[in-house]
Amino acid sequence: MSFDLACPRCKAQLTASDEIEGKRIKCKTCGEAFVARPFDEEASSPERSREAAPRRKPAGIRRSSDDDDEEEPRSRQKSGSAVPLILLLVVGGFVLVGGGVAGLYFFAAAKPAVENQPEPQARIALGKNPVVAPPVAAVRPYNRIFSLALSGDGKRVAAAGHTREVVGGRERNAAEGIRVWMPETGSQADSKAYEAPASRSQKDRVALSPDGSIVGALALDRVLFWKVDTGELISSAKLEVFGAAGVATTPHRFRFNEDGSAVVFISNDALVTVRVQGGVVTVNKPKDKPGSNAYYVPGLKRIAEVRKTADIYGCELATWDPASDGPPTVVRLEGIKDIPGAWAVSGNGKVVAVSPYMTNDKDKTQVSLFDPSDGKRISLLPLDDHADFRGYKFLELSMDARVLVGRGTDNGLPSKFMSIDVIQLANTKRTYRAVRDPFKVLGTHNEIVLSSDGTVLIYDGAEGKIIRVDTRTGNEK
Repeated sequence: MSFDLACPRCKAQLTASDEIEGKRIKCKTCGEAFVARPFDEEASSPERSREAAPRRKPAGIRRSSDDDDEEEPRSRQKSGSAVPLILLLVVGGFVLVGGGVAGLYFFAAAKPAVENQPEPQARIALGKNPVVAPPVAAVRPYNRIFSLALSGDGKRVAAAGHTREVVGGRERNAAEGIRVWMPETGSQADSKAYEAPASRSQKDRVALSPDGSIVGALALDRVLFWKVDTGELISSAKLEVFGAAGVATTPHRFRFNEDGSAVVFISNDALVTVRVQGGVVTVNKPKDKPGSNAYYVPGLKRIAEVRKTADIYGCELATWDPASDGPPTVVRLEGIKDIPGAWAVSGNGKVVAVSPYMTNDKDKTQVSLFDPSDGKRISLLPLDDHADFRGYKFLELSMDARVLVGRGTDNGLPSKFMSIDVIQLANTKRTYRAVRDPFKVLGTHNEIVLSSDGTVLIYDGAEGKIIRVDTRTGNEK
């Protein structure tokens, strides 16, 4: 016979034979050592699972049945000794009175803790690696965000991140899975949660289908898909593309294709496609491989990257067919002689934006726009007038190429200036700028995402705060 058990640290569900019960084992997922006990409401708590080291029981706390078994031989020894009856009666009276007082104390102290305990966790079967559904309890806001996604209409937000938990008197990251909510009518507290394998890493990535009906996630070595409205798990795929740590290399961007039938991304220099239905994985490894910043462009139906030319005196746009391991199509971008510092391709595949690499902290760089079909320059944006601005280290274009978002910097070491800018390309007017203190956003992933129509911008505002901006007016929400 066998039984189910749960790791107290990462909540991974395991199956073990009966002879393992009560023995100290290690979790295959996170390496946590704990005592193997059947999975139930009591055993799912960290305190119950960490009974391996004997501890002195505080006064007023009832012993478990195991403790009673250990005390039984001693009780029998005492009962067999020649103790006067009167002494036994006196001692028994004190025990009864003391036990009653201790019992009342224990009941009063323990009752609030019982009321505050979360509901037992439900399990969703997923082959040998079940996915643990979140407990029915209030949602704790993220303290760090690693990935953000928007539906095409900008009405739904998806996020992956961590909260903080206290274990053994120490605070640490707690994996909180994937969340989706509608910012117009709610917040993280109202979000629907989709629990991916807990990793506590910064590698989790999330994506929303263009119509916002499906949420996808990359967690450890798995890609998972759920129906947003019902929470139903559609499919789960295990990746065989591993990095040095045994998990998928974190892609720069994790995106759905144009019809929402699959996600396409880069992992370990390979082109990876995972289909929603059935979780079918396709991997291609071209010889002329893309860099880690390459990403899928729906309008081109190809993976794109702006990179330096072979002679390093210019830039070129390289695009790969994700269904092939053939060489990329390459177009040289005219009029630019520097290597790229930041770049973006619009979702419709009609505009490429490039900000040259900043070689010093004195000269300012300008953003150039190109036609990806022939590499000709369309326009050159004017220089930024901010005294501390030197250039962009990140760019994003809306699907229709009407809105450009950039993360500006002074290029100093250490940096003292950082900005989030929104520029309307029709008139090159800046409709939004948020100047941020670089020291206050250290440790954030600076996630920046635009809706398909370019009217909604969301970004990581540090400490788990998500900033939502109407790009037409510059108003924050």
